[in-house]
Amino acid sequence: MLCAMRQDVVGGRSCASGLGVGTGAQVANVLRSAHGELARVRSRRSGRVVFIDLALRFDPGLSIAEVNRRIDALKQSLSREIEHADISILALAAPD
Repeated sequence: MLCAMRQDVVGGRSCASGLGVGTGAQVANVLRSAHGELARVRSRRSGRVVFIDLALRFDPGLSIAEVNRRIDALKQSLSREIEHADISILALAAPD
């Protein structure tokens, strides 16, 4: 069973506070295939629902359609890995 959790990742540094180990590992595993640079992860649990808020940096040369395709694929992958997940993903342009 997952514990109440929250994790913030900024600039590659993690400041975790009670993040469920299983959920954190599942998110990291799925993110490896996202082709976006992780800017921030925040997660928490309320009842059975795990709320996951991600900010990913994508190459500014990608089309909006391609970024949306990658985000949709990432959401589907996370939903398969984590039951009762409510996933929000913010796309940011990677710095030049």
